[in-house]
Amino acid sequence: MSHRPLALLLATALLLPLACTDSPTESPLEPVAPSADVVKAPGLTVMSQNMYLGANIDLLLTASSPEDFALVFQQLNTSNAGGFARAQKLAMQIVEEAPHLVGLQEVTRYTFTFPPPVGVQTMDFLDILQIYLSMIPSPHTWRAIRHDLAATGSIDIQGLPHITYMDVDAILVRDDVLTPGDPTLVKFDEFETFKLGEYDLEMRRGYMAVTAQVDGQTIRFANTHLEVQRFGETQTAQTKQLIEELDEATVPVVLVGDFNSAANHDAAPEEKSPAYRMLRKAGYSDLWLRERKSVTGYTCCQGPDLTNPISE
Repeated sequence: MSHRPLALLLATALLLPLACTDSPTESPLEPVAPSADVVKAPGLTVMSQNMYLGANIDLLLTASSPEDFALVFQQLNTSNAGGFARAQKLAMQIVEEAPHLVGLQEVTRYTFTFPPPVGVQTMDFLDILQIYLSMIPSPHTWRAIRHDLAATGSIDIQGLPHITYMDVDAILVRDDVLTPGDPTLVKFDEFETFKLGEYDLEMRRGYMAVTAQVDGQTIRFANTHLEVQRFGETQTAQTKQLIEELDEATVPVVLVGDFNSAANHDAAPEEKSPAYRMLRKAGYSDLWLRERKSVTGYTCCQGPDLTNPISE
């Protein structure tokens, strides 16, 4: 294992519960790498956000009739009618905080093919976010690096549009941050395959990383989205691959993402998974604990259609 500071920033996960294997009798884990203070003030600033795919994906994976798909479309229309407003608020927060680097997960792209005269319509969350970023006055701009991960096959049901769903992760890089070399775009070796009607859907997940130079300091910035808890063996294998490959870095590593693995000690059994503890044991400091000095505060989850009146 190379000896360099490691930092872990737990992300906002809007779709599925976070989890962890901590026993209720254990005290909160202390940061194990004080040197995770990569640079001093004004320092390195990063953000992470799951942009949310806009509907309960389980409904999409189990739909067997036009009525089932109609419910999915209803959720998409409901959540994404406000989705443009959510993208605007995220853009405003990015401009206000002006982070050097942003990790985004579930930066979904939908393509709907309707019968004539409507034709093809596309809903691309990254394009929408970048449009809002360009509209808000700021001394900075952010360029995007995409990681296309998984797309459905064709879905054709009478009375409904043909739909293609693309799962995308992305990193936003502030204009004054240098990223020498090509980005690393990796799909995990282990993944789940679902049956979607007559089609097999490979739910590929992975990670992306860039070498970034900030105020004369060089770091490795990585962004990931691990498989959900109910596929524990797959998530564990993905975490192991992530740790091993990032361990090859010779500079400080900052890892953000939707880990689907919580730090809270009172997590329900069905929400637990080993990933969080694996990352901590690999040497990553949990910046939420270090900065908040507490395990309180939620990073997950909202209602599937995002209509819950009180944020969770």
